[in-house]
Amino acid sequence: MKALVFNGEQGVQHQTVDDPMLRDDDGAIVRVTHCSICGSDSQFYHGFNNASDDVGFCIGHEAVGEIAEVGRNVNHLSPGDPVMLAGLILDTCGDCATCKAGQPRYCRRQNLTIYGNSLRLHGSQAEAVLVPNADANATLIPDGISHEQALLLTDTLPTAFIGCQHAAIKPGSDIAVIGLGPIGLMAVELAYALGAGRVFAIDPIAYRREKAEGLGATAIAPDTAFEAIVEATDGLMVGSIVDAAGNDASIELSAMIAAYHGTISCVGISHSPHVKYPQIMSIAKSLTFRSALSYVSETWPDLVPMLQQGRIQPEKVLSHTLPLAEGERAYELFMNKLDDTTKIVLNP
Repeated sequence: MKALVFNGEQGVQHQTVDDPMLRDDDGAIVRVTHCSICGSDSQFYHGFNNASDDVGFCIGHEAVGEIAEVGRNVNHLSPGDPVMLAGLILDTCGDCATCKAGQPRYCRRQNLTIYGNSLRLHGSQAEAVLVPNADANATLIPDGISHEQALLLTDTLPTAFIGCQHAAIKPGSDIAVIGLGPIGLMAVELAYALGAGRVFAIDPIAYRREKAEGLGATAIAPDTAFEAIVEATDGLMVGSIVDAAGNDASIELSAMIAAYHGTISCVGISHSPHVKYPQIMSIAKSLTFRSALSYVSETWPDLVPMLQQGRIQPEKVLSHTLPLAEGERAYELFMNKLDDTTKIVLNP
């Protein structure tokens, strides 16, 4: 089959790889119909991988498709079923009280992994992908949900939702979103859906700020954000901040624009394993700092009804749809922010 493959210093290439095969009776093979590039894939484009020293594996962890084959222990899926894949894979029992309560993160068997960061499990920017523990990690696409919306439910939208949840948004409150990539833009829309009165959207790139303004936000460049928020809030600043960038500069800015007793929710991932945190300012302001992975499937009971009811339309963030064969060009557009790119869908 064809796939996008990480080859170290050669970057990401579209090439032929072996078809995925079932490894055990709990897995499934999914024929991918839609996949997408995540900001966390940028490490591969730039030729390095924080997770392992492996090269030659298919990358990507956001995909929807159709069940092609299932192991004999898979109970809830059949060939032909349209499914969405949780980007964060949970190896859980599926039968304990916490699993049945929709909280698989507390399963004693729980083990986390992700598609496409080593040879141990190839990714989903491919014509097909192996799904381990398929009953837990592949779900039928709900009624009233388009394949594009389902694709966003595999990682990006849940991450934005967790970011907003952890920011402790209160009805009518002022909040800020720093970093207006796909997750940041979705966080802007979700913040309003969750009751925010005013959203300050901060990013250095003009076209991203324009997209945030289209969602109703007050868009500001980072170098003027502090002064603008001081003026707009009469010095009270903002009580909730979603940091979708996750680097030294964004974390420092978050602390600067935070109100006393404010909450900073960081869901952005830095290329560096360590970032600076303004501890003294945070202590002086009594700030709460939160960060977390998105346990994707746990967000679906909240997000699916919001999509079905039309309360949010995150598919607006999709800017390009390209064939998988143009994956190398898609990465160039996405990573270099060319052609007003936000989120790219790839069709194998």
